[in-house]
Amino acid sequence: SLIHKDILRHQISQKQGTVSTKTRSEVRGGGRKPWQQKGTGRARAGSNRSPLWKGGGVIFGPKPKNTVQKLNKKERKLA
Repeated sequence: SLIHKDILRHQISQKQGTVSTKTRSEVRGGGRKPWQQKGTGRARAGSNRSPLWKGGGVIFGPKPKNTVQKLNKKERKLA
C-alpha cells in the first residue's frame, strides 16, 4: 500500500499541467448585445461569445493547475 502511494505520488508529480481553454470572458470580442432583448422573435442573447454560440467560450474546460500529492517523510522512507 505504501509503495502504491509512493508510485501514485511520483506519477502525479510528472503531470505537466499546462492545458488551458478560454472562458466566455477571455474570448476576444462579444461586448455588444447581438440583437435587442424583446421584439425580434429570436431567443434572447447577451453576447456572441456565449458558450452556446460558435466561436464562444468553453464552459468547464481545463485550466492550468499544480498537482501535488503529499506523502509523509517516514512513509516515503519506508516505501
